[in-house]
Amino acid sequence: ERYAYVKARPVIGGERFDELYRNVLRPFVYRRYLDFSVFESLREMKELISREVERRELQGNVKLGPGGIREIEFIVQAYQLIRGGGDPRLQTRSLLTALPLLEGKKLLSAAAVQELGDSYRFLRRLENRLQERNDEQTHDLPQDETGRARLALAMNSPDWAALAEEIERHRRRVSGH
Repeated sequence: ERYAYVKARPVIGGERFDELYRNVLRPFVYRRYLDFSVFESLREMKELISREVERRELQGNVKLGPGGIREIEFIVQAYQLIRGGGDPRLQTRSLLTALPLLEGKKLLSAAAVQELGDSYRFLRRLENRLQERNDEQTHDLPQDETGRARLALAMNSPDWAALAEEIERHRRRVSGH
Protein backbone atom coordinates (compact mmCIF):
# COMPACT_ATOMS: atom_id res chain seq x y z
CA GLU A 1 0.00 0.00 0.00
CA ARG A 2 2.79 2.43 0.81
CA TYR A 3 4.36 1.88 -2.61
CA ALA A 4 1.05 2.63 -4.36
CA TYR A 5 0.56 5.85 -2.39
CA VAL A 6 3.86 7.32 -3.64
CA LYS A 7 2.14 8.02 -6.98
CA ALA A 8 -1.42 8.48 -5.64
CA ARG A 9 -3.40 11.50 -6.73
CA PRO A 10 -6.46 12.94 -5.00
CA VAL A 11 -9.91 12.42 -6.47
CA ILE A 12 -11.33 15.09 -4.18
CA GLY A 13 -9.85 18.45 -3.52
CA GLY A 14 -9.78 21.16 -1.00
CA GLU A 15 -8.84 21.50 2.60
CA ARG A 16 -10.25 18.13 3.72
CA PHE A 17 -7.92 16.20 1.42
CA ASP A 18 -4.90 18.33 2.31
CA GLU A 19 -5.52 17.63 6.00
CA LEU A 20 -6.09 13.91 5.40
CA TYR A 21 -2.92 13.65 3.32
CA ARG A 22 -0.77 15.66 5.75
CA ASN A 23 -1.99 13.93 8.92
CA VAL A 24 -2.70 10.36 7.82
CA LEU A 25 -1.33 9.36 4.44
CA ARG A 26 2.05 11.11 4.39
CA PRO A 27 3.21 9.67 7.75
CA PHE A 28 1.94 6.24 6.65
CA VAL A 29 3.83 6.34 3.34
CA TYR A 30 6.97 8.17 4.41
CA ARG A 31 8.10 6.77 7.74
CA ARG A 32 10.10 9.13 9.87
CA TYR A 33 12.74 6.55 10.71
CA LEU A 34 14.34 3.94 8.51
CA ASP A 35 11.91 1.04 8.31
CA PHE A 36 13.97 -2.10 7.79
CA SER A 37 10.87 -4.24 7.16
CA VAL A 38 10.37 -2.36 3.89
CA PHE A 39 13.52 -3.96 2.40
CA GLU A 40 12.08 -7.46 2.46
CA SER A 41 8.70 -6.23 1.21
CA LEU A 42 10.35 -4.47 -1.73
CA ARG A 43 12.41 -7.58 -2.55
CA GLU A 44 9.23 -9.66 -2.57
CA MET A 45 7.41 -7.11 -4.72
CA LYS A 46 10.29 -7.01 -7.23
CA GLU A 47 10.30 -10.81 -7.42
CA LEU A 48 6.53 -10.87 -8.02
CA ILE A 49 6.90 -8.30 -10.79
CA SER A 50 9.70 -10.29 -12.43
CA ARG A 51 7.69 -13.52 -12.30
CA GLU A 52 4.65 -11.76 -13.80
CA VAL A 53 6.75 -10.35 -16.66
CA GLU A 54 8.05 -13.83 -17.40
CA ARG A 55 4.63 -15.47 -17.09
CA ARG A 56 2.95 -12.97 -19.39
CA GLU A 57 5.87 -13.01 -21.84
CA LEU A 58 6.35 -9.24 -21.79
CA GLN A 59 9.88 -9.16 -23.21
CA GLY A 60 8.84 -6.72 -25.97
CA ASN A 61 6.93 -4.42 -23.62
CA VAL A 62 8.80 -1.14 -23.02
CA LYS A 63 6.87 -0.39 -19.83
CA LEU A 64 6.56 -3.73 -18.05
CA GLY A 65 9.34 -5.75 -19.67
CA PRO A 66 12.89 -6.21 -18.36
CA GLY A 67 14.72 -2.90 -18.08
CA GLY A 68 11.52 -1.01 -18.83
CA ILE A 69 9.84 2.08 -17.45
CA ARG A 70 8.32 0.19 -14.52
CA GLU A 71 11.78 -0.90 -13.32
CA ILE A 72 13.03 2.68 -13.28
CA GLU A 73 9.92 3.71 -11.36
CA PHE A 74 10.50 0.84 -8.94
CA ILE A 75 14.08 1.92 -8.23
CA VAL A 76 13.17 5.55 -7.54
CA GLN A 77 9.99 4.80 -5.58
CA ALA A 78 11.80 2.25 -3.41
CA TYR A 79 14.30 4.91 -2.38
CA GLN A 80 11.46 7.36 -1.83
CA LEU A 81 9.81 4.92 0.58
CA ILE A 82 13.04 4.19 2.39
CA ARG A 83 14.35 7.76 2.68
CA GLY A 84 11.32 10.01 2.08
CA GLY A 85 10.47 10.32 5.77
CA GLY A 86 13.84 11.88 6.51
CA ASP A 87 14.01 14.00 3.36
CA PRO A 88 10.68 15.69 2.51
CA ARG A 89 12.05 16.67 -0.92
CA LEU A 90 11.69 13.00 -1.92
CA GLN A 91 7.95 13.15 -1.19
CA THR A 92 7.00 13.88 -4.78
CA ARG A 93 5.03 12.00 -7.43
CA SER A 94 7.47 13.17 -10.10
CA LEU A 95 10.16 10.62 -10.89
CA LEU A 96 12.29 13.19 -12.69
CA THR A 97 12.15 15.45 -9.63
CA ALA A 98 13.04 12.68 -7.17
CA LEU A 99 15.76 10.98 -9.22
CA PRO A 100 18.44 13.71 -9.01
CA LEU A 101 17.82 13.98 -5.26
CA LEU A 102 19.04 10.40 -4.84
CA GLU A 103 22.53 11.41 -5.92
CA GLY A 104 24.92 12.41 -3.19
CA LYS A 105 22.97 10.67 -0.44
CA LYS A 106 25.00 7.50 -0.87
CA LEU A 107 21.98 6.00 -2.61
CA LEU A 108 22.80 6.23 -6.31
CA SER A 109 25.98 7.35 -8.02
CA ALA A 110 25.98 10.37 -10.32
CA ALA A 111 26.45 7.99 -13.26
CA ALA A 112 23.48 5.85 -12.20
CA VAL A 113 21.25 8.91 -11.85
CA GLN A 114 22.31 10.12 -15.30
CA GLU A 115 21.81 6.72 -16.92
CA LEU A 116 18.42 6.10 -15.30
CA GLY A 117 17.25 9.60 -16.23
CA ASP A 118 18.41 9.21 -19.84
CA SER A 119 16.81 5.77 -20.12
CA TYR A 120 13.55 6.98 -18.58
CA ARG A 121 13.27 9.88 -21.02
CA PHE A 122 14.18 7.62 -23.97
CA LEU A 123 11.70 4.89 -22.99
CA ARG A 124 8.91 7.41 -22.36
CA ARG A 125 9.52 8.97 -25.79
CA LEU A 126 9.48 5.47 -27.30
CA GLU A 127 6.24 4.70 -25.45
CA ASN A 128 4.70 7.89 -26.81
CA ARG A 129 5.68 7.00 -30.39
CA LEU A 130 4.22 3.50 -29.98
CA GLN A 131 0.93 4.96 -28.75
CA GLU A 132 0.76 7.59 -31.49
CA ARG A 133 0.87 4.95 -34.22
CA ASN A 134 -2.75 3.81 -33.94
CA ASP A 135 -3.81 6.14 -31.15
CA GLU A 136 -3.92 3.20 -28.75
CA GLN A 137 -2.68 2.44 -25.25
CA THR A 138 0.14 0.03 -26.09
CA HIS A 139 3.64 -0.60 -24.81
CA ASP A 140 4.60 -3.47 -27.10
CA LEU A 141 7.26 -3.12 -29.75
CA PRO A 142 5.97 -3.87 -33.26
CA GLN A 143 6.66 -7.32 -34.69
CA ASP A 144 6.07 -6.48 -38.35
CA GLU A 145 8.69 -4.97 -40.63
CA THR A 146 6.56 -1.93 -41.58
CA GLY A 147 5.75 -1.13 -37.95
CA ARG A 148 9.41 -1.37 -37.00
CA ALA A 149 10.48 0.88 -39.88
CA ARG A 150 7.85 3.48 -38.90
CA LEU A 151 8.94 3.39 -35.27
CA ALA A 152 12.60 3.81 -36.23
CA LEU A 153 11.68 6.81 -38.37
CA ALA A 154 9.55 8.31 -35.57
CA MET A 155 12.47 7.90 -33.15
CA ASN A 156 14.93 9.56 -35.61
CA SER A 157 16.86 6.33 -35.92
CA PRO A 158 18.45 5.30 -39.24
CA ASP A 159 16.72 1.89 -39.19
CA TRP A 160 15.16 -0.77 -36.98
CA ALA A 161 18.47 -2.51 -36.25
CA ALA A 162 19.96 0.71 -34.86
CA LEU A 163 16.83 1.46 -32.83
CA ALA A 164 16.63 -2.10 -31.48
CA GLU A 165 20.26 -1.83 -30.38
CA GLU A 166 19.58 1.48 -28.61
CA ILE A 167 16.50 0.06 -26.89
CA GLU A 168 18.48 -2.96 -25.71
CA ARG A 169 21.32 -0.73 -24.43
CA HIS A 170 18.90 1.30 -22.30
CA ARG A 171 17.13 -1.79 -20.99
CA ARG A 172 20.41 -3.51 -20.05
CA ARG A 173 21.50 -0.39 -18.15
CA VAL A 174 18.23 -0.20 -16.25
CA SER A 175 18.29 -3.92 -15.41
CA GLY A 176 21.88 -3.53 -14.22
CA HIS A 177 20.86 -0.88 -11.71
